Amino acid sequence: MNYYFFILYVILFFPLTENNSQIPTLLNVEYDFYFYKHFGNYKIQSLSTGEHNVQTVVRKFNMQVSPGVIDSLTQKRYLYKDLHHQELIYDEVILNQTVHDDLNTMKWELTRRTEVILGYTCYEAKSQWRGRTYIALFTLELPFKSAPWKFHGLPGVMLKIYSTDKKLKIIATAIKINPKAKAILNPFKGTKSVSWKEYCNTYAIWQKKNFDRLKSLNIRMGKKFNLGSGRIDLITEIDVNSEKINGSELNKVKK
Repeated sequence: MNYYFFILYVILFFPLTENNSQIPTLLNVEYDFYFYKHFGNYKIQSLSTGEHNVQTVVRKFNMQVSPGVIDSLTQKRYLYKDLHHQELIYDEVILNQTVHDDLNTMKWELTRRTEVILGYTCYEAKSQWRGRTYIALFTLELPFKSAPWKFHGLPGVMLKIYSTDKKLKIIATAIKINPKAKAILNPFKGTKSVSWKEYCNTYAIWQKKNFDRLKSLNIRMGKKFNLGSGRIDLITEIDVNSEKINGSELNKVKK
């Protein structure tokens, strides 16, 4: 059977919904989460039902809290997807804001490659998104539609995602199904949020002020700081198109 007709056949005849009472009510997927140039051990715990997904991003790292004293710390951030309304809301670490976004921002193209992850046959897809190229591997062998972090737009469950510039890698390490789980609640209910576009504008202002301050220190102190390129690197949640922030739009931002 032709590969693409096979994918279409599975999607049409094995719908990824949970209307059938025999289908488990909750999918729990644990992921390891790697960032370029970022310290600490990140993990994602993703809980999914037919229409909702809540994720806890846990970072464990060591920090010097006083002279000669290093403490082990744990940081938690949350992300919530409403699949029915195609909405995403999450904690953005830089500037410490809550951001909402549209889930339908990624366009995927299937390849012919497959891979087995945790015993599940996965199909590969590629997407150009906000300045980077991402490769995702998803399985149709679980009766859910789920993806880690901000990723979305493929049928089934995404078990592995990485960027071709090697700045991000997310891979599933464990899968559990619970047929008697409680309903998923929105952790951001009642929380004020800003749009992704608003957040990018605020970040650009904040970034320009910091670079201007460092340049001033270079002049006054006669030292050279590593100012970088002025773009947003992918360190935690940042995935904005770097050319947009570093290009003409950034130069127009007022201090």
